[in-house]
Amino acid sequence: MRKIIINTALILVIAIITNPQKQLGRARNSAREYGTRRIISALKVYSSENHNGSLPPEITAHCPETQVIGKSGVDLEIILRNFFFKDFPYDPQYGTRDDTGYRICLAENNKIKVLSNYGENNQTIFIEE
Repeated sequence: MRKIIINTALILVIAIITNPQKQLGRARNSAREYGTRRIISALKVYSSENHNGSLPPEITAHCPETQVIGKSGVDLEIILRNFFFKDFPYDPQYGTRDDTGYRICLAENNKIKVLSNYGENNQTIFIEE
């Protein structure tokens, strides 16, 4: 049993050492997906609490057109601060207050689409609900 655990640990160490950038990219992509889910969840609660199902009127782009989420676009950090976020989600590598690294648009059938600008390892990251 001990031998199996040691061999498994060695294989994991070798896998991480041989391609650390890919592993780091996967971790950042997971954070990006989590960020998009947090934004969608906050918008759902916003629309249901005293807004009669309406989204913030600042969201005007219809997919495939998108708006930057941040001070340089639609500032959801300010709009949603009172609803959910102590810390608004920023892209783990490139997000700033002006451009969080996320984009938003209104999809068909009253859905919201939030996308990450910086998916790594050829991964496109978006949530549509």
